[in-house]
Amino acid sequence: MRAVAGLKEQATKSIKETASNLTSGSHRARRLSGSLDASSHELQRAGAAASEIKSKRAEESLRTVMYLSCWGPN
Repeated sequence: MRAVAGLKEQATKSIKETASNLTSGSHRARRLSGSLDASSHELQRAGAAASEIKSKRAEESLRTVMYLSCWGPN
């Protein structure tokens, strides 16, 4: 039961971190992409890819927690 609670806490933390990263400076920088040069676009793509990886990890953690909550040991 502690493991499930730990996974829930970890998933919640990951989701909150992802949400804060999306609303941080990188998100505002994407809005200004029209005025950036080509090298900045490459950096943005790398940042977006990293953000996507983080969100996929958070989603997978949440999926694991939900599975264990429904089908894990009682």
